[in-house]
Formats: sequence, structure tokens, C-alpha cells
Amino acid sequence: MKSTAFIFLWAASAMMAQISRESAMPLQANDPALPTLRTWWQTTAARYAKDGKIRPYFGAWQELPYGKLQRLFPGRRFFKASWIETPILDKTQTSGIASGVKYTLVCDIAGNLVAENSGDRNSEAFGDMLAASKIRIRSPADAKLVWDAFCDLDQKAWKELPVLRVSETVWHLGDATTNGIHYYYEVRLNDDTSVKAARLRADKVEISKPE
Repeated sequence: MKSTAFIFLWAASAMMAQISRESAMPLQANDPALPTLRTWWQTTAARYAKDGKIRPYFGAWQELPYGKLQRLFPGRRFFKASWIETPILDKTQTSGIASGVKYTLVCDIAGNLVAENSGDRNSEAFGDMLAASKIRIRSPADAKLVWDAFCDLDQKAWKELPVLRVSETVWHLGDATTNGIHYYYEVRLNDDTSVKAARLRADKVEISKPE
């Protein structure tokens, strides 16, 4: 039995790490990716303005410099953006207001936008990136690299959790069971071992009753 509620609880658990300002790198004024990032900001702000109910306040862009991400996705750069939302029309209305929205934009070396990672609770966007880049998992070492890069991208302190091969075409990364819930990042492969799709899963563990 799978439930997005369980996945949300995992994502909100104490195991989640916040963005480390010490490890993220601020951008220089002449960074080739800045025009792309600013355009994305402007487009996002325009969507808010069209609705006319919520105003976003953006934080500074920061680059994630982690080596595992660079090894898995050579020639790619990862930029983290965050913002808060405040109501415009009715200052007492807080329903639907987010206190911290996070996005990761992926650019090439020239600064062109390649992909977006919204940090959605199921982390399917990361699986889409793996599939688009034709990442292959042929060994536990390959699986570990994918898992470490996933943790770096989404700033999760889960690297010590194991990676398990379930079958020739299925891996469970970050496999753990807590409070009766089995959590894992399920990666499904094509026949050539390239990633087909991936997403966070949470199964309620069925406890067998004594006879």
C-alpha cells in the first residue's frame, strides 16, 4: 500500500538537511548563467502577478558545487533558488501561502537552461533527468553515485542509507524502514541498464499477526 502522505512525512522528517549556505557558492556578476536565471525569475514573478493574490520574495541564487553531481552529469551546473510568498489582497488570508519554495535549475556550461527540478515530494524530476541523460546503473557503485547525487541535489542527509538491487531492472536507493513504513527511491531501468524512471516510494509494512 503506497501513500503520498507517507512520502510527505519522510520528506518532512528530521533526516532532511537544509541548504548549506557554507557549501553553496554565490554567483559572480559576469556568470554566463545569470541572464537565464534572471529570465526564469521574471517569468515566475509574472505568473504570480497575473494571479494578483500572492507576491513572491526571492532569495539569492546559489550554485551547488558537489562533485558527485558533476560526475553524474558532466557539463551541467546546478543553481538553487528559494523564495517566500506573501498575500496581496487580504493580508489575513494565509491559505496556500508557502513559507519556503525551492527550485533547482540545471544549465549547461554556456548558461542555457537544460532542466528544472521542483523538489516535488516524489522526486520524479530527478528521475526524468537521469533518463534524459541516459544514466546507466550496472553495479552497486553506479547506484551509489546516483543516490549520492540525489542527496546532494535535494540537500538530504541520507547518503548512508543502503542501495539495493531488487531485480535486473529495479533498484531501491536509500532503503530504510522507520515506524512501520518502508521508504526508498525506486529506480526502474530499461533493458540496456539505462534509467527509465524513478520516484520516492513509501510502503506500509504489513505486520503478520501471530496465529
